[in-house]
Amino acid sequence: MSRVALLLVALLLLGIISCSDMPTAPIVSAPAGSIVVEGTLRDRDGPALANAFVAFRSTPISSSQSFYTNTDATGAFRITLVQGTYEVRIGPPYESGLPSVTIPKFDVRAAGTRLDYRYSGTRVIGDVTGPGGALLDDSYVSATSDANQIYVSTRAVRGHYSMLLPQGAYEFYGDPGSYSTGIPNIEVAANISTSDTVVNFALTGHAVTVTTTLGGSTPIPNVQLQAESGAIGVRATATTRLDGSAVLYLPGGGYSFVAYSSDGSIVGPETGYWSISGDASIAIVFPATRWDVTLRRASDSSPIPFTYINALEIGSNRSALTRSDLFGTFRLFVRPSEGYDLRIGSVYSPEATIPNVSSTADSTFDLYVDLPVNQAPAPKPALRAARGIRWRPPAVR
Repeated sequence: MSRVALLLVALLLLGIISCSDMPTAPIVSAPAGSIVVEGTLRDRDGPALANAFVAFRSTPISSSQSFYTNTDATGAFRITLVQGTYEVRIGPPYESGLPSVTIPKFDVRAAGTRLDYRYSGTRVIGDVTGPGGALLDDSYVSATSDANQIYVSTRAVRGHYSMLLPQGAYEFYGDPGSYSTGIPNIEVAANISTSDTVVNFALTGHAVTVTTTLGGSTPIPNVQLQAESGAIGVRATATTRLDGSAVLYLPGGGYSFVAYSSDGSIVGPETGYWSISGDASIAIVFPATRWDVTLRRASDSSPIPFTYINALEIGSNRSALTRSDLFGTFRLFVRPSEGYDLRIGSVYSPEATIPNVSSTADSTFDLYVDLPVNQAPAPKPALRAARGIRWRPPAVR
């Protein structure tokens, strides 16, 4: 016998403590009329639904309470409820390809009450392929029915998907699962009957090569391209590479497009309309002036690295934010013949401002500023042209 047990026995014999003083396990009483409800959830074709969400909401709704549980790995659940009538909502696992279900009336009256639910509906399967017919792993397919108030989404593992739907009219949506690849999202309408069916998605089209430049000569990387056709339900996005080019895959039709210029740019967006009937090459020209600048300290001409430069266009709400690199250099794309205030320093508390800078041509120059610690900057830092550069620096107006 342990020392603790011997001590307790001795204290009882001496009358120092009584049995009523001994610690006991708490007594938990179930609410009067409570009933344990068990059940299982399964797919139409047999597999258990693990980690499905089951909610019981008592009726009438005006004074309702809600109780929740989840199924285990075998699709089983167990919950304690007070006697009464409940509305039951079943939420399938995310990306399972199954719709949510509402059971409007479920009575809990006696011990042994069970809720065993097996999904029913039409099985819709298919493949999701991209350019060249390659299966698109981790792509997505969703189906929406406004009439049935149903939305179902599933992931196409290794390009294959499966979902279960009540019969009706649906809008299907195929998504490549990755952004800015040029592979389109495609919508298709389909009527689902009681017979299992196949709906394949070919997320491809004509190869449209887009090039983006400044004034038709300087390539612009990192331009966000978007082409969309509401008439045929297609949308594709891409980002230009270092050479200013990108490829969009577009089925034949008419498209509205928009091109958003890259970071450090105040120009754009450029918009327009394309009519696509085959492979094509399209040039987008941004009417802009390029400034290649080295930020230097006025006191000793040393470069100023990792400093923010915010260009604010005078008379509009356009602005562009960039930062100097390790060597103090940065690039800005601005609109020709417009004036700009350049604020230099931190993002929220600039330490120097150069007002009314403008240029009508591409320019390469050094920008000399004073950024003393805890001192006000010079009111008008000087602009000096870099030696050996043929571009004329922007004029300070």
